[in-house]
Amino acid sequence: MQADQTGLEALRSLIETQRVDLNVQVIRDHDRDAFLLVFRDHKGGRLGEIEVSNEAAEDVPHATILSDLERAGVLNADSMDRTIRRSYRSDRSLTAGEERIIECDGSRYRVVRDTSHQVIIFDAEGNRLTAMPDGMVVLPQSIHRRPESDWCHDIRAWRSR
Repeated sequence: MQADQTGLEALRSLIETQRVDLNVQVIRDHDRDAFLLVFRDHKGGRLGEIEVSNEAAEDVPHATILSDLERAGVLNADSMDRTIRRSYRSDRSLTAGEERIIECDGSRYRVVRDTSHQVIIFDAEGNRLTAMPDGMVVLPQSIHRRPESDWCHDIRAWRSR
C-alpha cells in the first residue's frame, strides 16, 4: 500500500467528522518523508501540527491513527500547543515534544524540543553536544520554523572543541 495525500484525506475527513471544531489540512513533506496535519479553527487560525510518517500512513489504518490521537488528547483545540509539531510513527507512538534531524558539516544531529520548549542537540551517537550552555536553551517557536543554517551555526559553536 502506498501512502499519498489523497489517502490521508480519509484521515482528515475522519478527524473533521469527530472534531467539528477543527479544520484539517494535509500537506505532503517530501524532504521529511512525512505528511503534515495542520489544524485550524474555523476562522483559519493555526492551532497546531502533527507530522505523520510515511510508514505510519502506509501501515496504520486511519481509524487507528484517529483513535491514537484522541487517546493522547492532541485533538483538543483548547489545549493544542501551537509551537510544537508532534510526530506520529508506525509503531503508533506519538512524541511528547518535537524532533528534527539537521545535517551539518557532513554529520547528522538530532534537535529535540520538549513540551517546556527546552532544546537539546545530540550528535549521531546520541550524546548531548558538550559545549551547549549549562542553563536551559529555550526556543519559543517550533524548531521546524528555524532555518537549518541557524542550527548549523549553533551546532558549530556547541559541539566539542
